[in-house]
Order: sequence, then C-alpha cells, then structure tokens
Amino acid sequence: MSEQPETIHKNNSKITNTQALVAVVPPAMNDKQPIEDAGLMVVIGWVLQIGVLVSAVIIVLGVGLYFLHPSGQAGIQIPHTLIQIFQGVLAFQPEAIIALGLIVLIATPVVRVAISILGFALEHDRTFALISLLVLLILLVSFFLGKGGA
Repeated sequence: MSEQPETIHKNNSKITNTQALVAVVPPAMNDKQPIEDAGLMVVIGWVLQIGVLVSAVIIVLGVGLYFLHPSGQAGIQIPHTLIQIFQGVLAFQPEAIIALGLIVLIATPVVRVAISILGFALEHDRTFALISLLVLLILLVSFFLGKGGA
C-alpha cells in the first residue's frame, strides 16, 4: 500500500505538500555563483548596515550633546585632525563626536573593500583579489594625500 502525500486544497485545486514546499523555497541565485559568494555578500551587507547604523548613532549623540552643551553655538571648535577628534571625543566635545561619526561613515566602504579582498583570496580568485587590493590602496592613498580643512 503506497502512501499518498497529503493534499492541500487551495482555490479548489489540489496541491501536494511537496509542491507547496517547492513553492516556498527560493530558487538558487545563479548556478554559476558559488555558495561562498552568497556568504560573502551577506557579510558585506552586514558590514555596510552596521557601519551606517553605528555612524548614525554616533552623529545623533553628537548632535544631542551639541544642543545640550552650555557653550552653545558660540564656542564651536571643529576638529581637523584625527588627534583633535579623539581628544575631543574624550572631552565629550559635540563637534568631535559628530566628526567621529562621519569618519566611521567614510570608513565603512573601505572596510567593505578590505573584506572583499579577504573573501576573494579565500575563494582563490586572484584577479578580483588584486583588483580589490588596488582599489583599497587607491582609497588609502587618497585619504593620506588629500587636503582638507579650513
């Protein structure tokens, strides 16, 4: 006696449990795309989301401190170097905290490129690892050679 799969009646049509399960499971992203690529994309997505959220929280804290700061808008001292930013953060200066949030926001895609290098290297994809390394080097050189400030 063979066992028939249970049927689900929906809109006057019979659907077996197997067919219902197949309809729920998402199709593969691409047969040519390795599983590791999907994992790498998930990690990169989380890094970007967490970076943006952390920077937003830091900036909001800085803005909140700015409005609560007794000196108000009269004593604005915007930090221009990393040392000034970190000294200002330790002194709870609102402008420095906002600047730290902006640095975290700017650093987020740089971290994404660094993770891409690691992911491509683990997949033994030398071409994309080298391209990502070149992009990272260009980003870092532009940060260190860039002129800014007032």
